[in-house]
Amino acid sequence: MIRKADSREQKSINLLDTLGLFAEIGVEAGRS
Repeated sequence: MIRKADSREQKSINLLDTLGLFAEIGVEAGRS
């Protein structure tokens, strides 16, 4: 049974995804 994440939990997940994305961009930018 899949539990729906509440809005606060969902925001935390989205924030982590966003931070991860920026981290990847930063690594790519630093590499070039």
